Amino acid sequence: MKSIMELPENPEVYSNSKTLISLSFPFLGNDEPVERFSIKDGKFWYIGRKAFDDVLKIIKEFVFGDGYMKCFIYGTIGYGKSHILATIVWFLLRTGKRVVYLPDFHELAIDPVDYVKSALYLAYENNNYKINKIYTCKTLNEIEKFCKEESEPLYIVSSSANNRSVLCLKFLKVKQTNEKRIELYGGFDKDEMSQWWIKNDSKSPLMNDKQKEKLNISPDEIHSF
Repeated sequence: MKSIMELPENPEVYSNSKTLISLSFPFLGNDEPVERFSIKDGKFWYIGRKAFDDVLKIIKEFVFGDGYMKCFIYGTIGYGKSHILATIVWFLLRTGKRVVYLPDFHELAIDPVDYVKSALYLAYENNNYKINKIYTCKTLNEIEKFCKEESEPLYIVSSSANNRSVLCLKFLKVKQTNEKRIELYGGFDKDEMSQWWIKNDSKSPLMNDKQKEKLNISPDEIHSF
């Protein structure tokens, strides 16, 4: 995808609350999780979140090895975890990582072979030889064999609607433990909320400054954006 290389490589862009960027949804299958994303013409809007930097810092702690590590991300419904993870997927792809993104556990359960293959096609979008090997896989066992034969680490990112997302890195491990946990509770902080108003003021119901201020009482009380 040419659009991958057009994305910013500086991670600070994605954690800056002033950022508003239109991103293609990072999955090549037909089933997109529309209950968690507002997707139009295959794209969604991402507003910079400081939590992006928190997640990226955990990823950078991963050390290449012969095992795997899991990172669980918990948080408030509506916090924006799915949007942050989808953007993390693009950033990792932009920086040369192989990322297998599985955005919907329900669709994965319905047709796991085709669903995982669709995710793998994006991970190896610049390698026709690998794409052809993935295409020939007919079972989950064959897909597993393909993944195990890879010398490059695979970043497997999955997201579900039950407040828990998983970042699993096959063939990666952390020195002291094989599991990490990130908690994202509340909502936008003061800076992020301010930028949200700037970007959405014209689309919002008519409110005076006092009414808007009431919505900014505490980040913990802002869950719906």
